[in-house]
Amino acid sequence: MPFLNPKQNDDDGGALPGAPGLSLDLDIRTCPQCRLETPPWQATCPDCGVPTVPAAEIPPAQFDLPEMGADEEE
Repeated sequence: MPFLNPKQNDDDGGALPGAPGLSLDLDIRTCPQCRLETPPWQATCPDCGVPTVPAAEIPPAQFDLPEMGADEEE
């Protein structure tokens, strides 16, 4: 087992294999209407009452750009 240098950055390639980008799946559920994250045992959203779904099933939020008026040249 190699020794770890506490002053070494993760970007240097000295991190343990599989450690960068490590995520923990806690079965977080999300409300599809208000996007509130809830614990896995909560079947409905406490705010709006909509059934929760796994977070992976929620589509990404869409951002609507504001309407820009035509540029008028002088």
